[in-house]
Amino acid sequence: MISKKFHYFYKMKNHLLYLTLFIAFFLFANSSSAQTGCWKQVTAGQNFSLGIKNDGTLWAWGLNVSGQLGDGGTSNTNAPVKIGTDNDWSQVSAGSVHVLALKNDGTLWAWGINSKSQLGTGNFANKNTPTKIGTDTNWKQVSAGSTHSLALKSDGTLWAWGFNQSGELGDSTKINKNKPTKIGTDNDWKQVDASLDHTLALKNNGTLWGWGSNTSGQLGDGTEINKLAPTQINGDNDWLLISAGYTHTMAIKNDGTLWAWGGNGFGQLGIGSFDNKNIPTIIGTDNNWKYITAAFYHSLAVKNDKTVWTFGINTKGQIGDGTMFTRTIPTLIAGVTDLKQIAAASHNLGVKNDGSLWVWGYNEFGQLGDGSNTDKLLPIPINCPFFSSSEDVTPNEKSFNVHHNTADNTISSRGVILLEDKTKQEITTPNLYAVM
Repeated sequence: MISKKFHYFYKMKNHLLYLTLFIAFFLFANSSSAQTGCWKQVTAGQNFSLGIKNDGTLWAWGLNVSGQLGDGGTSNTNAPVKIGTDNDWSQVSAGSVHVLALKNDGTLWAWGINSKSQLGTGNFANKNTPTKIGTDTNWKQVSAGSTHSLALKSDGTLWAWGFNQSGELGDSTKINKNKPTKIGTDNDWKQVDASLDHTLALKNNGTLWGWGSNTSGQLGDGTEINKLAPTQINGDNDWLLISAGYTHTMAIKNDGTLWAWGGNGFGQLGIGSFDNKNIPTIIGTDNNWKYITAAFYHSLAVKNDKTVWTFGINTKGQIGDGTMFTRTIPTLIAGVTDLKQIAAASHNLGVKNDGSLWVWGYNEFGQLGDGSNTDKLLPIPINCPFFSSSEDVTPNEKSFNVHHNTADNTISSRGVILLEDKTKQEITTPNLYAVM
């Protein structure tokens, strides 16, 4: 005799299969819209990723051991999964294992690991769903480091919390902070970027500031001495953009020139050698650089002509040139252009102006979101998930998503159902090929 539990599981799995077939038909009937991008912003953590769609919804994929995806669980996923039902997310930043985000109303949210109070909740408890931090509604920018967090308010003030062993919070101490703490009295901060244990920031007047760990010269002040408070770097006032990598820093000036400094053991500075630099060093002679991202041990940059260039370590295809050879100078990536935003860790995410998402590099935990766990040596597109239901499930209900994998043009569905005996059962359907 077939048990009621098995019968229900079988029925729900068939429902998912029918849904997948329906989506396949939808794609066939609307093949042009199937290729339309919908991504607004992406961020790369350590083996996981998050993205905000144009409709304001939040999605996540990859490693989830500490709840960093924010979906209420700790199971990994190799395809984008919708986080909650809110559609008013404006900004998201992934640290090593925690996440910071802002909503349109200026509120601050955090989730993931909290072993160093990097969430700012006032305690050490991990959170596996987005958790509101305080009641302020004037947060403007957030940056999640490895175990510390930085943020700017709309009044130009700078705030920090979390781990502070190297002075990465900038409050002139080495004392951890478990809630957002105002740093100094200045109110002219423009951009802040946190990494492993150092922090970089720009002011409205174009000056560059750094603090925290400086063991590889990543602060750029000509020394390898840690700094416990914001310290001006080199006196120039024409800095436009900054990006803090694991132990190195990238920057662009107003004239479009590209600069780098810090650790260079894998050629991530792009200067043609493996020598560290403790002062800002110009990269080549080009003056048409537009965007930059400093990752773990590699770097990415985009020119005004929309071409993408990478350099540094390449053991997992991080460079995206189809090889696994380290590159010590900027190398053109032929597979993708027209990026409006890039994010990277040991994997890379890029959003084109048409809203499409392109990914490459390390993928052991599904952080590329292509439905696989295979590294990619060349950029591939990840189109929008067409349907997802991630609401809390009650008995006899289900939670699932449908994913179109543009790499091999297959459609699949996966989800979780809550059976009548309150046990959860993960179910998937086979990959179906979509003929466009």
